[in-house]
Amino acid sequence: MGLFSHYRVFTQGRRYGVGAWDWPSQAALETDGSVIVRWVATPDRPFEMSARYQWVTPDTLELETSVVARTNLVKFESFLASYFSSAFTNAAVCTDAPEMFMPARKDAGLWQAFPRDATAGLVMKDGRWQLEPHRVDWVLMPRFSKALAFRRALASGITTALMSDPRECFAICMPHETEVHYSTYLSLFGRDIRTEERATARARMTFLTHPSEQDLSAAYARFIR
Repeated sequence: MGLFSHYRVFTQGRRYGVGAWDWPSQAALETDGSVIVRWVATPDRPFEMSARYQWVTPDTLELETSVVARTNLVKFESFLASYFSSAFTNAAVCTDAPEMFMPARKDAGLWQAFPRDATAGLVMKDGRWQLEPHRVDWVLMPRFSKALAFRRALASGITTALMSDPRECFAICMPHETEVHYSTYLSLFGRDIRTEERATARARMTFLTHPSEQDLSAAYARFIR
C-alpha cells in the first residue's frame, strides 16, 4: 500500500471503515508542485480530511495531514502507514535507551508501539485496536525521545528516516523488523478535536545513504525547528 499512506482512522470506540485508502477521494496538482488529496465528510465519517504531499528536496517527502471536525471527535487518530521492500530488514525508534535507536527485535513481540508518554499508551490500549477487521495486540515499548524512526536496507546502505512533530504524533509503531510487512507507522493526532476545529499534523520521510545516528538526529532537528 505504498509509503506515507493513510490507513486506519479511529476515534475512541470507533473505526471508520477498513482504511482511508478505501474512501472516495480527489487529488489535485498544485502550482507549487505539491499534490493535495481530499476526503469529504459523510454521515458515517463526520470530518473532512486532506493530505498535502510535496518533495521539498529530491530525497525528502513532506506530508501535512489536516482534519476538520463536523462533530466532537474524541481521541482522533490517523494511522499513517509505510511499507518497504524486503531489503529493509533493520528498523529502530529513537528512545532514551543507551543505544539511542532501539531496534524492533523479534524477541520483544510481534507488534511494537513506542508511545510518546503514558497518556499516549492509554490511547493505544483503549480498545480501538481490537475493532475488526485485522485486530492488533500492541506491545507497549519504551517511550520515544524523538518522533523519529528508520528503516534500513543493509545491502545498499539506504536508510529511510520517518519523523513527525512530537506534539502531533503520539506513537511510532511497527512489527518486529523482519516481519513480512516490513512496515513502519506513525500514529498522528491522538487528541480530541472539537466541532469545526481544524487540526494539522506534519510528517517527513528522508532517504539517506550510510547515515550515522548523528546524521539522523540532524535531519530530525532540521524538520522540527
